[in-house]
Amino acid sequence: MAANVTPVDIKKVIFAMNKHKAPGLDGFSAGFYQRAWAIVRQDVLDAVLEFFQTCSLLKRVNTTIITLVPKKKNSATMGDYRPISCCNIIYKCITKILANRLLSGLDDIISSNQGAFIPKMSISKNILLAQEMMNEGVFLVKCLGVPLITKRLMAADCESLVLKFTTRIDSWLVKHLSFAGRLQLIKSFLCSLQVYWCRILILLKKVISLLEQKLNRFLWCGQDVKAKAKVVWDKVRSPKKEWGLGIKRLEVWNQASMLIRIWNLFAKAECLWVAWVDEVWLKGKSLWQIPIPQTCSWSWRKILKLRPIARSLLSFKVGDGSKIFLWYDTWHLAGCLIDRYGYRVVYDAGFSIGPKLSSIIRNGEWYWKSVRSNSLAEIQSRLPKILIGSEDIPV
Repeated sequence: MAANVTPVDIKKVIFAMNKHKAPGLDGFSAGFYQRAWAIVRQDVLDAVLEFFQTCSLLKRVNTTIITLVPKKKNSATMGDYRPISCCNIIYKCITKILANRLLSGLDDIISSNQGAFIPKMSISKNILLAQEMMNEGVFLVKCLGVPLITKRLMAADCESLVLKFTTRIDSWLVKHLSFAGRLQLIKSFLCSLQVYWCRILILLKKVISLLEQKLNRFLWCGQDVKAKAKVVWDKVRSPKKEWGLGIKRLEVWNQASMLIRIWNLFAKAECLWVAWVDEVWLKGKSLWQIPIPQTCSWSWRKILKLRPIARSLLSFKVGDGSKIFLWYDTWHLAGCLIDRYGYRVVYDAGFSIGPKLSSIIRNGEWYWKSVRSNSLAEIQSRLPKILIGSEDIPV
């Protein structure tokens, strides 16, 4: 991190910039520097290296102008413009080098339980972990606005979410918004209010129905208390290609957000929650294999109930087979072997129920002992069509 900045570092950063991005105050974009590198090279190197040697930067280099770019023709309001920061390319180069240096040391200075603002990490996983660790008792606690529950989620637990919805809608009712304006607010903001919750909890259908009722009334009625919806909500929230307005279905979005948790487990994402689940619940077994525990948290129970949906979507590209469960994961052209052929094929193969695929791979080639059944013969006959790579890749 403290190593001297070299000309190679500077050139790499300059040429990694998008040449079409907004130019600086001098009017020169990254594309100019890239095309004229043979001419401006030494000046750029001198300017950047001087900063790292003296810790001093010219004011004109450190100056940024914010300009408004119209989103459409005949722009009339602030909402019709997009703000763009025009930073000097030398300034961008310096900050990018600093960012790259910091990035290389993040693993050493940030602990694994820090879940926010870090690439590939999410604070919602830490909330799931907190719920698991609290499973032995009942605590009326919230973490970052979301209830930490171990038992069944109740409608009362979601009151703060409903209150946020109601408060925000009420604040907008005093404004004279058109139908298009209300629709845009629903898409861009109101639906995002529940996204954070959807990544942690499976919301009750009662709560989702209540939120959608509020959305529907706000969309069609606005300030007019006597107005009525002109189109049924199911049609309104359909995709535009089906002649709907493209509003997200809260229940589907909630389910999709929680399916990401199964992907995290399937792909062995590097986070404390995945490590906790591996140690406490999976214990070396396949995610698809374990039953739903009687003593687990409500959130973990709901995640496990989504497995049938996730299982049909997740598979492996074969590598050394060390991450793939022979019978339970989808890696074969026939799909999941235990689902396709049943438990009898396990007995016929002479294997236990939980071996990894690596048990039938030797020196990068398939190796399976003599066949005892027609099912095994069918499985083996299709093995040559499955390429073996260098490592197992979840897809």
